[in-house]
Amino acid sequence: MGALTWVLVVLLAGLAGRCGGKKELKVGLIMPLRGLFGFERMAAACTMAVEDAKKNGYLKDVDIRFIWRNGQCNGKISLGVVADLQYNEDVDAYIGLPCSNAALNAGKLISYWSLPYISFSSVDPVLADLEVYNTLVRLLSPHNHMAEAMLHLFNFYGVSGIRRRGNMSLMNKEKTRHACAHMHARTRIHTRARSCAHNHTHMHVHICI
Repeated sequence: MGALTWVLVVLLAGLAGRCGGKKELKVGLIMPLRGLFGFERMAAACTMAVEDAKKNGYLKDVDIRFIWRNGQCNGKISLGVVADLQYNEDVDAYIGLPCSNAALNAGKLISYWSLPYISFSSVDPVLADLEVYNTLVRLLSPHNHMAEAMLHLFNFYGVSGIRRRGNMSLMNKEKTRHACAHMHARTRIHTRARSCAHNHTHMHVHICI
């Protein structure tokens, strides 16, 4: 089974026990309509994960109802839809909040209610604070770790110039921004005697410095 299926199994099985053996669990989906991590793509993945779990013998007596709201990757709007799902739909858990600015704001409210939520793309290192986001499960690690790995790679090859290519999606731009910010905070890549790697090889570095 995939990572999302396993996380859903553990999450929903725990919820079923905590909620007194409820036969139906409501899960709020908060994500944009379109895009790489939009409803049009990710809703099917959530449904397939539940079907996969049931096929493998999990969640036999539990029905899962997904309720979608468009958070628009906006911190203020996401707060509103989280409150709407809680007070008007009485959801038991949340999935989504793929953009870090939305997860940082709405995640605090969800954690305050002690409700679990799964984020599959939020990469801000601040979300690793378990004192605040104590009910968050992320399927991706923070990109500050990737920044450190890239930094060692660039130093090893003596890269002296880094440029970002265009046509990046909103989500990839956000991840790139966090990786770049962390790399700047750690150290700078100084000019080396070697020429830029992207001028003499097929290596293209897609980040901004």
